[in-house]
Amino acid sequence: MNRAPIVLTTDFGLEDPYVGVMKGVILGINPKARIIDHSHYVEPQNIAHGSMLLSTSYNYFPDHTIHISVVDPGVGTERSALIIMTPRAYLVGPDNGLFSGILGKYSDDSRSDTANIHVPSGCKAFRITNSEVFLTPTSDTFHGRDIFAPVGAHLSLGATPSELGDPVESVLGYAGPDLVITEDRIVGEVIYVDHFGNLITNISNTLLTEDANVIVEMSGSCIRSIHRTFNDGNTTTPNEPIALLGSNGYLEIAVPNGHASRSLLLSSGDQVILYKSH
Repeated sequence: MNRAPIVLTTDFGLEDPYVGVMKGVILGINPKARIIDHSHYVEPQNIAHGSMLLSTSYNYFPDHTIHISVVDPGVGTERSALIIMTPRAYLVGPDNGLFSGILGKYSDDSRSDTANIHVPSGCKAFRITNSEVFLTPTSDTFHGRDIFAPVGAHLSLGATPSELGDPVESVLGYAGPDLVITEDRIVGEVIYVDHFGNLITNISNTLLTEDANVIVEMSGSCIRSIHRTFNDGNTTTPNEPIALLGSNGYLEIAVPNGHASRSLLLSSGDQVILYKSH
């Protein structure tokens, strides 16, 4: 039996019974399962948001964790259901690019943002085909309950991925926003807005430093430096946006003690341009 936790990541929210029902299914199969709620506030159908949350949180969970992740605008279509084994975890969810950020950590020769990703060395992927473990009748609109929850629960009891599906050599990448990088600028976009109203972008911290001489432009507003933290001594001005290197590894835009998304009228999908000053 796998004593590592089952971690749930969805766009279901908590107002409705969907998350609770998934937990009930898991515990009905494995009453000793340990379940962690990672997040249920992925923006609805925002695969890029879900992929970023998973890839930036993945390393903080124990080895052999079973991640059941459901951000699934294609539910009920011909899209495949997957189990992916990495050196550290099992990933269970739809084949729609949701796991592309994690797979990118292991891939030397494939981009995670292309239409198809060859399964990296050290990882294995399986298309879930063993309908004997599905709940019946199996809904066309709630695979989280009827397919992914029972599959994850059976993995926690010691079932192997090969008992639950057939091996595949490639999975879908997410055809989401690409960075445009030139000599003097980086063009990215907001991936999601967090609970505090901060704008989380797809511009990696590895592309800049706190002392970088840059200008960040979005929706007509300009930020002329990178801040160390949200309230950086005398360098912050009330109600003015700041840019900082976020703890998740990506550039974020914030308004100290305020709400950047509302103040700047920006949300997921909006453009952010970083100019490299000389």
